[in-house]
Amino acid sequence: MLPKETKDKINRCRDILVGQLPLPSDQVELITIALIYKFMDDIDEKSRKLSGSTYFFRDELKEYSWQSLMSNKLSSEERVTKFIHAIDAINKSQHIEELFKNIFKNTFLKFRDGRILKLFMDEINTFEYSHSEELGNAFEYLLNSMGTQGENGQFRTPRNIIDFIVEVVDPDKNDKILDPACGTAGFLISAYKHILRKNTTGYEDYRVVLNNYDTEGIDIHWGDKLLQLEKDNLSKQIMGYDITPLMVRLSQVNMYLHHFPNPLVHEYDTLSNKNRWNEKFDCILANPPFMTPKGGILPHPEFRIRANKAEILFSDYILEHLSPNGKAGWIVPEGIIFQGSNDYIELRKWLIEEMGLWAVVSLPAQIFQPYSGVKTSILLVDRAFARTVDNILLLKIENDGRSLNTNRNPIKENDLPAALNLLTTYKKEPAAFNPSNNVASPDFNVQYKVLHRKEFAKLDSYKALTAAVAFCKKEYKAYLKASERQKAAAQLKFLQATGLPRFPNSDIEIKSFVEKHLKEAVINYGAQLDVAISLPAELKKHLDYQKEYNLNFDNYSIPTESLSHSREFKCIGDICNLVNGKAFKPTDWEEEISSGFPIIRIQNLNNPAASFNYFSGVIEKKYFVENGDLLFSWSGSRGTSFGPHFWRGQKAVLNQHIFRVECSDVIRKDYFYWALKKIVTEVEDNLHGGVGLVHITKGDLEKIKVPVPPLEIQLKIVSEIEQYQKVIDGCNLIIQNYKPTFKINPSWAETRMDDLCQFVRGPFGGSLKKEIFVEKGFKVYEQKHAIKNDFSIGGYFIDENKYKEMSRFKLEPNDIIMSCSGTFGKVAIAPEGIEPGIINQALLKLRPNNSLINTHFLKMIMDSYFFQNQLNQGAIGVAIQNVVSVDEIKSFIIPLPSLAEQEQIVIQIQSDMQAVENCKALKTQMEAKIQEVIASVWQS
Repeated sequence: MLPKETKDKINRCRDILVGQLPLPSDQVELITIALIYKFMDDIDEKSRKLSGSTYFFRDELKEYSWQSLMSNKLSSEERVTKFIHAIDAINKSQHIEELFKNIFKNTFLKFRDGRILKLFMDEINTFEYSHSEELGNAFEYLLNSMGTQGENGQFRTPRNIIDFIVEVVDPDKNDKILDPACGTAGFLISAYKHILRKNTTGYEDYRVVLNNYDTEGIDIHWGDKLLQLEKDNLSKQIMGYDITPLMVRLSQVNMYLHHFPNPLVHEYDTLSNKNRWNEKFDCILANPPFMTPKGGILPHPEFRIRANKAEILFSDYILEHLSPNGKAGWIVPEGIIFQGSNDYIELRKWLIEEMGLWAVVSLPAQIFQPYSGVKTSILLVDRAFARTVDNILLLKIENDGRSLNTNRNPIKENDLPAALNLLTTYKKEPAAFNPSNNVASPDFNVQYKVLHRKEFAKLDSYKALTAAVAFCKKEYKAYLKASERQKAAAQLKFLQATGLPRFPNSDIEIKSFVEKHLKEAVINYGAQLDVAISLPAELKKHLDYQKEYNLNFDNYSIPTESLSHSREFKCIGDICNLVNGKAFKPTDWEEEISSGFPIIRIQNLNNPAASFNYFSGVIEKKYFVENGDLLFSWSGSRGTSFGPHFWRGQKAVLNQHIFRVECSDVIRKDYFYWALKKIVTEVEDNLHGGVGLVHITKGDLEKIKVPVPPLEIQLKIVSEIEQYQKVIDGCNLIIQNYKPTFKINPSWAETRMDDLCQFVRGPFGGSLKKEIFVEKGFKVYEQKHAIKNDFSIGGYFIDENKYKEMSRFKLEPNDIIMSCSGTFGKVAIAPEGIEPGIINQALLKLRPNNSLINTHFLKMIMDSYFFQNQLNQGAIGVAIQNVVSVDEIKSFIIPLPSLAEQEQIVIQIQSDMQAVENCKALKTQMEAKIQEVIASVWQS
């Protein structure tokens, strides 16, 4: 973390140079070169104090020391000349390491104003090489200030996260180590320090402090258990690549200053250059660039995954270059964890099934502040260890010991030490974390889940079923494209590939066919991954292709044993205080006034838009409600107002029939809300009150027991539920707001309804007698079937004789029905497989018999404002007795595009409607998951 003082110094340097060097890249280069020059002189000065000798500025370079350049005896012109000659002399020196010659190679002073150079050097002179991070942090800030860091995805990794990854991966003295995008070599230096500590007497089990960026220097006595040959080899086994020449220079200097005599950092394009492709490493550590340039990256053809995104290619590179027993830890953007495109899924499948992924650590967003708020995770691979276990550990870090804002100041909350303890313990004792047994895992005070590798390949029922429907529709389209000569063979192929018992009449039938004939087998195959389940091989292959191998922590339910850990049932009266609202009288209510508070009544809990009454008199403090308070309506309507509510309004006062819930310190308010939701559904039917209104006394409510797990478990439960609730809220927005619409083109032809359809009005009229109905027989389709667009609803039946008598009123698949009295104008299409029956007197049946109209397009027209407006204008009658005559409907004008255009509109609207249906199904699925989580807490 770069101190503000250092940032200010860099800003002053840039301000000084901007008149001479307007390009930010030129400013960065000169500041970097000057800092290295100054640090070389600092090293000499330290050496002089210890031994009286110098290393860099001696012999022919003595006159070019930094301090000599700073001499006040030099004129402006002399200082410029001396600076230029110094760079040239360093390049030609016999005793300077090649590393430093390369750093100063091809560099020169791009201006000749000695006054500016003096001001600039005075500012650089205030820098000191005080610890290993100064140079890297300074360069990090320079990159950000010139606006290139974010564009290149170069987000310098916080010191504590680097050390955390290195501690977990645990590189050893014999490992060949690589960082393929090394930046300023933070991972490589941390790995070096880690190996030295492991081989220092008394420090073998020492762990670095993970809550700040301060790390101790490397003393000459560290690594005392290593032989000199091992120390020499160690510096030769640690290697880095970077694509930026200036970054390579910085990393080389940084490593040199950490006792690497010849740092192995190469200027190398990891993704486009394959010269080093055949190298293998025992340990790879990295935080690769996340950003992908517009148009993607053009990698060489050796990569297994044919992607053009940087994060996928770097992950591929790491996996391809691990030795058979190799291990790795690297940071990835959150998309790698859960995104559904094929290249992401292929990478996760490869990680899980082949390459030894053993843990995924979810990091909080904002960890790269002040440069980026990107959400990231750490992938941990150990190929040797993974061969001994069947499980993968998912772990979630909420805090890293630093505030998650632009300041990143130290804070008390820090999950890193507990997470490190958990991960190292898991590697030592994996059996204790097996999700299939009841061995109690130690409480590490950090959120984690252990899942069998097969769990990541499962398909939930919704995904499996929709995938099967999509596959069958794809096969049906292949049939439609076949020539007439090939139709029979294409039909047979469809049946063989899908496993359906008969061929559908249209693709509209496919969904109902799949649900009827394949649903159970498809869902079981997705959940059990059982190849023996009776499904065609092609369909299984398609379902396998839908597996997402999602590694997102929040995607998986909390194991039941974790939820019930140390759980205790307690009476509500023992864990909270229920404060009843004030019994306001109607005479207390006032119109809104500036000094009054709104009165919260039951109607205000049901409807946020409901109006308020106000109270401005004196009232006890206990009746006040603040935003975020938990309330419980103990008298109200079933399924709506009765039960818990969070108040999301301004400060208000509470009316009677509502409790304000004051939770004790053993239970979280947000957890208790869901616990109350659970008990409300179970006790409603046993409460006092009629069918619609229920209530419970304070005493009865206080006696009810709820499970009270530890607070950290409560947090986990709420966190998981909130993830599901966010999805539900998003689905509700779509479901409530989507209205199928399409634009009517004025250029379309127009025709009368009578020219397109046959019309049949229901037969019964006012002479309908209930005695003609029977318990079972042929169905009578009524208003409700059209209004709800649901033909499965029960109703009246007639016998076979009546059915034959009224055969002209028979409802057949693809007929359109419309309600034409009362709630008139509601339209539905009779589906395939409909029960035999007739329409009643309140329905109009339309059977399009014209090759110019698509049935589904006609329904959409009839649902549209264009048609409904004509219907409303033609309606007669009052109250609910609205009716419209068949003759009027026949005269309605219908816009008529070509059949091809109609089909395109139908396909688009059906696609939209399917998305809405998918949202409804997803909402139901998420609601079920919430209920599963809550129910699991109650299980004994």
